[in-house]
Amino acid sequence: MKIPLNRLAAVSAVGVLLFVAACGSDDDGTATDSSTPSESSTASGGSTETDGSGGGDVAAAAQERVAPFLEPAASIGITETVDGEVPGDVSVYWLEGNIQSILPITAGFEEATGALGWDLTTLTYDPADPQGPGAAMQQAVAGGADYIAVSGQTVDILGEALEAAKSAGIPVIDLYSTDEVGGESNGIYANVGGPASSEASYPRLADLIISDSNGEANVLVVSIPDFAILNVATDSISSQFANECPDCTVESLDLTIADLTGGMVASQIVSSLQANTDIDYVLLVIGDLATGLPEALSSANMGDVKIIGNVPNAEQIQSLVDGESFAWLPLPRAESAWAAVDSMVRLAAGQDVSAGHEVLPIEIWTAATVPTPVEEYEGPDGYQDQFTTLWGVG
Repeated sequence: MKIPLNRLAAVSAVGVLLFVAACGSDDDGTATDSSTPSESSTASGGSTETDGSGGGDVAAAAQERVAPFLEPAASIGITETVDGEVPGDVSVYWLEGNIQSILPITAGFEEATGALGWDLTTLTYDPADPQGPGAAMQQAVAGGADYIAVSGQTVDILGEALEAAKSAGIPVIDLYSTDEVGGESNGIYANVGGPASSEASYPRLADLIISDSNGEANVLVVSIPDFAILNVATDSISSQFANECPDCTVESLDLTIADLTGGMVASQIVSSLQANTDIDYVLLVIGDLATGLPEALSSANMGDVKIIGNVPNAEQIQSLVDGESFAWLPLPRAESAWAAVDSMVRLAAGQDVSAGHEVLPIEIWTAATVPTPVEEYEGPDGYQDQFTTLWGVG
């Protein structure tokens, strides 16, 4: 059942995940020497040639760190079998922000609850409305939810609605939030894809850039700091470059939700590149920020600037196939919903939720490795079976 609260039609084709130019590699996928760092590439897993310089050593170390993530992830990262009986009559309310990036999460909730025979109600709200998430949560409480899941929000935003859920004894499961998991103390019982997941994944994109540039990258990091989880992402990126690449430079471009929904992102990125012509990589913390960017760079004769980022939508995945971007780290959004439901299963069975629910599987796609035909990344192959096996169903 789907109950819209306040849809925002203007953002139906774009979105913000309420935690992100041709690649220039040689035909054989190996990197060139340090005299032409912009042409080097380890995207296909090839070795980085070094000339004994510090930059070569830095690049080789970065390649070693990122290499495992250029292969497909195999495990959901949760291995403990559920002990105890899993009830069949459970009501789950999923609070869906009305943006493109959220829709794959909704599909995951539909599949996971369906596998258990649980009842799912999806309440859609406008994430640009500060009252939207709280109003949806209040409706879930009034509707008699057994569990509530919400993405990208915090205890400060949810406020009285979270207190109402806690008073009613309804566990709230966060996705992509910075909230601490406090259980009965704050009403949050799990945080799927939380800070630890960002801290594990975003530095790998920095490593890929360091390796590809032979340790001499000039990077523009583009984000929307209104969302706390994205600040964790940018902090992780900045720290990785500062600690691992002394000859790299990093510049930040902080945008707003209005910039995104108003279609102003690509033009602002182009303006930043025109102001600093040394930038050779644009790192986007979420794929929605890349909407229209390849075309904008081409029109501005900046096609050599490499686009890389996290949380791609189908459009960004297609850009890999078309040679318009360098690399993307796909977020297993559908699988994250299954992980959220898994936490509910364990709570319903009287079992603790492990920290393994927070960090999601990590793999990086390049033009050489992107699966075709293009489709949204859901999670590791067979992830649904991995969950149902742990639950003892199906």
